[in-house]
Amino acid sequence: MISWPSLIFISSCSWFESPPKPPNLLLITVDTTRADHLSSNGYIRPTTPAIDLLASESIVFDRCISPIATTLPAHASLFTATFPSEHGVVSNIGQGGDYLVPSEKLTSFAKYLHNNGYQTLGVVSAAPLRAGTGIEAGFSAWDEPKKGDRARNAEDTTKALMTQMAKMDPKKPYFAWVHYYDPHSPYDPPDQFDRFKGSEEFVNWHRERRFSEESPNRKGKMMPVPHVIHAYDGELRYMDQQIGRLFVAMHRVHQLTNTIVMLVGDHGEGLGQHDHLGHGGIFNEQLHVPCMIRHPEYQPTHIPFAVSLTDMLPSLLGLVELPNEAEFLTQASGVDVLVAGHRPRPILSMKRWDQELGHDIPPLHSLTTATAKLVHNDGGADELYDLAADPWELTNIAAEKPK
Repeated sequence: MISWPSLIFISSCSWFESPPKPPNLLLITVDTTRADHLSSNGYIRPTTPAIDLLASESIVFDRCISPIATTLPAHASLFTATFPSEHGVVSNIGQGGDYLVPSEKLTSFAKYLHNNGYQTLGVVSAAPLRAGTGIEAGFSAWDEPKKGDRARNAEDTTKALMTQMAKMDPKKPYFAWVHYYDPHSPYDPPDQFDRFKGSEEFVNWHRERRFSEESPNRKGKMMPVPHVIHAYDGELRYMDQQIGRLFVAMHRVHQLTNTIVMLVGDHGEGLGQHDHLGHGGIFNEQLHVPCMIRHPEYQPTHIPFAVSLTDMLPSLLGLVELPNEAEFLTQASGVDVLVAGHRPRPILSMKRWDQELGHDIPPLHSLTTATAKLVHNDGGADELYDLAADPWELTNIAAEKPK
């Protein structure tokens, strides 16, 4: 049974106030964001002050694991509370992936809310989540990069969100989803955020996790990993500034008085760990994502055990009283991990598309527990990692253990 100790009090400078019912819901998804690069998670750099403040007032899921380290299928899993093997999307559309096809047996969270009286708004910042992929199902208002643009930056995304939110009926509850893409490659932060440099502390952090000094990008060009990380952290800091700008703007017009906030990542990024710059793989740095829910009626706390991205919306529904919840939850493989008596279970993830090779591969599936991770390879040898002794998954001990 989970206890809810009061870790902090909510200060007078907080952005948030306590809501009456029914609540508005604000979902922020941060693309390509490693959980261990948030300063609130102990990272060595001040990358995320705005997210840190949100985390200090939230239920924080310390070990949220994505079911797949690719944008569209991870979001499909989030919005349906099902795994890729169930909703059928295993890669982005441009990688030959399938569309998300909602049906009577598979409804999106947005569609469920729309059917039950919510205004629904989606604001995305990159091509993998464009209308036409199926992820837009259930949204009555939609905003995306203009035709011909693969992505837009956090400033333009925040501006688009605030413009669309100003059009909403203040008498009706809303569900607003905003997607930020900035930490995704290519890493090119605005000049004022491109300021992170090497230090002894950074070198030690880098060495402990056995990052490569150089690693190939998608085109095979060898990239200096420390420089890549500096630029990535700059993108993260820039995105965080715009998230803070969003909260301040909403607070000024009292938009947070009746709003529950969830912030979650879709997947992480290799950044040279396991000699991989990008994502799409099965290692922890690509699957472990930030996740938090800020509900003013619940005390801030940390959930230490492993949970799945598929669990997040069922857990959110456990915190709010919404009508006809079975309409969404009947299909869910994800569960409410905050309910009293919840027993942690192994968390399933998969890899099906190889970004470097540019085609499908024999599936890899992983199971993550509190102390171990098993990777089953349909096309090769299995792998096993002792997470208690080897949190960076550096030593495969499968040969030492019986089947």
